[in-house]
Amino acid sequence: MATIILTVNATGTADEEDRRAMNLAIDRENEARAAQTPPGTPLPKSNALERKASYEAIFGPKVQSAHLSLIHEAGQQTLFRNLRPLWDAANDAKRAAAIAALQ
Repeated sequence: MATIILTVNATGTADEEDRRAMNLAIDRENEARAAQTPPGTPLPKSNALERKASYEAIFGPKVQSAHLSLIHEAGQQTLFRNLRPLWDAANDAKRAAAIAALQ
């Protein structure tokens, strides 16, 4: 399992496009939280600091999830890379036995 933790840190001054995107993401997250049973606590966005913190709170878990997904994908690729030479070298009987063992 992953041992590193990835974090999101929004830096700089948000322009109008940034603020619209941040508000959209926060509104969507708040809608999802409101639909929970019981309803979750909405993320604040009344000023730049709240908006930035809420935006980071939304994307931090998404970045970590993407990392975990890549770990899984890399593991699958490694498994295939290790099995492929064995499959290629096997005769039909060995392949049939391998398939039968997996069913």
